[in-house]
Amino acid sequence: MKKILLFACAMIALHKGFSQNELTFPLFENVLQSSYINPAHVPEHKVSIGLPVISSMYVGVTNTGFTFNQATNKIPDGRRLKSNELPGMLRRENYFYTSFNTDLFSLRIKVKHFFWSFNITEKFINRISYPKDLITLAVNGNQSFIGNEVSFANAGMNTTHFREYGLGIVKQNKKFIYGVRLKYLQGLSNVNFKTKSLSLKTGTEDQFYAMTVGTDATVYTAGIPTEIDGIDGARNYLMSTKNPGMGLDLGFTYKLSKRIVLSGAVNNIGFIRWTDKVKNYNIKGGSQFSGANLGKDLLDRIDTADAWEQVGNKYLDSLKNSFKYTETAEHYTTSLIPQLYLTGKYIFSHKTHAALTFYLEKYIAFRPALSLALYQEIGRWLNIAGSYSIQYGQFNNFGLGVVIKPPAIPLQFYLCGDQLINSYTVADGKNIPMPLGSKAYNIRLGMNIVFGSVKLHDKQPYPHKKINIFE
Repeated sequence: MKKILLFACAMIALHKGFSQNELTFPLFENVLQSSYINPAHVPEHKVSIGLPVISSMYVGVTNTGFTFNQATNKIPDGRRLKSNELPGMLRRENYFYTSFNTDLFSLRIKVKHFFWSFNITEKFINRISYPKDLITLAVNGNQSFIGNEVSFANAGMNTTHFREYGLGIVKQNKKFIYGVRLKYLQGLSNVNFKTKSLSLKTGTEDQFYAMTVGTDATVYTAGIPTEIDGIDGARNYLMSTKNPGMGLDLGFTYKLSKRIVLSGAVNNIGFIRWTDKVKNYNIKGGSQFSGANLGKDLLDRIDTADAWEQVGNKYLDSLKNSFKYTETAEHYTTSLIPQLYLTGKYIFSHKTHAALTFYLEKYIAFRPALSLALYQEIGRWLNIAGSYSIQYGQFNNFGLGVVIKPPAIPLQFYLCGDQLINSYTVADGKNIPMPLGSKAYNIRLGMNIVFGSVKLHDKQPYPHKKINIFE
């Protein structure tokens, strides 16, 4: 068990995964995909079209506990996990979040006084909540908990693959812009681990360091194919409609004064109902193990070739007898994790903005972030933005973004992310620098086809100009 937990801990540190809590990208309101963060964004073009995959690809990673560089030491033949130091790096509750998404199609178009949008987006999301005590147990064994009971009730995992179909609308009044996106969610597969109670108590020396384990936990699974046999099997999995869900994004922008704009968004209000290939596994009960007895059993059988196997089977049988194990096929529901963005923007000129953004989400625990950003337009074809963020206890987070609209061709290119310009390390044996010193990293890039300006560039609806985009 110790080796298994330690291996899991190492995978968290080494994993190259994906995340979605963008802090720099919302400044590029002229990019169609920025409306995924605030559905009230008003675009620069009358028509924006996103083709499959190339219009938007997003990857990133979040681990609030430690970075790759913090968790490893460089040695002559590679890197070694600093296992004994890991517990000291962690907070009481820690969070590992990966995701990947890409657009299969997207469209935004101006029709009279409204902007309508439609998107089909493929999404993979993985969340793990792991307490510090779980890693301490993996590294040091149970000696740290002698005489105490430790709860792992906040441990959890949720891995989901789904497809999103979104329909959005934006309307602007004189000072107020509001937007909404309705989403149909096509759930494809899910693994969800929930604990009502999970605890470990280690007795004192007088009690022979007996360990008492108690648990009431359930693993929910749905949509996972037993096998994918060729094209037909993959098609059946990817086109399944038996796990429906709904979602809602809400956003607003308010012109408080000539130079100050307030905006906000609440995204991912919704759920997915899982009904296809459902298998749920519940483990409930408690058991006591004596460290002294376990050691004695092994010492007594030390000269026997199959000693470890026999002793292991003995204790596995004890586990089976002590814990009640049940399997069901009951349908279940998972909720989306809402995200909150609040932004205050100061307009120095119609080409230069500064923005302060507060971000918040909750999975097991609340996780906030604060970002200060500067946006600059250079001519009519180049927009750049830089940001500084405080997040997950790190204070060296710098983001960068660029949007290019070449003259005379109907294409818009963009690349943007958080922590793009810091904490890079060249991994051993590779020539590509990687963000191995960051706790949260993301990048989004793509290309859109765009037609028609809403108004000439120097007549965009900035607060210090009394111009309405729909006049």
